[in-house]
Amino acid sequence: MQTNRIITGSLQTNCYIVTSEESSRCFIIDPGDSADKIDAFLRERKLTPAAVLLTHGHFDHILGLQDLKTKYTVPVCAMAAEQALLEDAALNCSAEVGRAFAFSPDRCLQDGEEITLDDICLKVIATPGHTAGSCCFYEESQQLLFTGDTLFFRSIGRTDFPTGSFDTIMASLEKLKCLPEDTRCLCGHGPETTIRSEKANNPYLRGRL
Repeated sequence: MQTNRIITGSLQTNCYIVTSEESSRCFIIDPGDSADKIDAFLRERKLTPAAVLLTHGHFDHILGLQDLKTKYTVPVCAMAAEQALLEDAALNCSAEVGRAFAFSPDRCLQDGEEITLDDICLKVIATPGHTAGSCCFYEESQQLLFTGDTLFFRSIGRTDFPTGSFDTIMASLEKLKCLPEDTRCLCGHGPETTIRSEKANNPYLRGRL
């Protein structure tokens, strides 16, 4: 598999294109507000999206869907626990930024479920806290983790938005700490990091707040 990052929207959200080595098919993870950039990348490389995977449903991770869904027939997958937020423009904060957008996911994911595409196998890890239905996607063979807004370089996602919970995200981080320490973490914003680095330096993982 090959992974490329596209930085999207005013909040500099990381959208990831995860491409099969066996075909021209790919997953789109968290299409932010720059659908033109995402579309140009796909067309330049002649890629066909097989699914859109959402780590959570905040506006800065979903607004690109408005245009992408008009150009590609592609299912949108999100945790079942995130459905209510996706279907409410107030909860997903898109109404707050003046671009109300709500929809129902085509496929509701469950914790531990595996999403496969040729040589790619992404395991769903439920990590609620940033939102009720936040999740990460883990590619075990590559030791690669798409963390969304659960875990950042030296920080974690906010919990003061609708359906967020600090105690819940702290419990979710305990799950991530159990992954191999060499696991690369591709975050929803900012640079990548590793589980080892965050266990050593992130105060939320070290328990030193």
